[in-house]
Amino acid sequence: MAVLPLDPLLQEIEKRKLSVFYCTLCQGLIPNENILNSISAIEDIIMVGYPNGIWDEKNNMPIVRRGITATSPKYDYRGNPIFLIDCAVFPGSSGSPVMIYNQGAYKDQRGNINMSNDRLIFLGVVYRLLIHEAYGEIENPHMSPKELS
Repeated sequence: MAVLPLDPLLQEIEKRKLSVFYCTLCQGLIPNENILNSISAIEDIIMVGYPNGIWDEKNNMPIVRRGITATSPKYDYRGNPIFLIDCAVFPGSSGSPVMIYNQGAYKDQRGNINMSNDRLIFLGVVYRLLIHEAYGEIENPHMSPKELS
């Protein structure tokens, strides 16, 4: 995700008779207090970006990852104005927008099913990646090492 003045770039692109795909996040996608208070603790999210140069070069398109909120965006996690997501995030994803995304239907915080148009709510951007590295042997407490081989 980037913040920059687009008008000079778009004028230059038009002057060169080129076309470019871009998508802006409008003010209407930022949740106000009522919308933020109406979302559930666990929501379906998407993350869009170009981590570490991973993208569709042929079609000039970013990659999209799907996940869920791991903590409620309504509350400051550990006293900090952040929330956690559970999503396959690649290193280099910092700056990627994170949005609630539902197609067609979703449950509200009271469990009511809302049959409506798609729902898209901008929650924030990825700013940090937590990596848990595991070392050692694969173990199954119900099988002997010989049975695992």
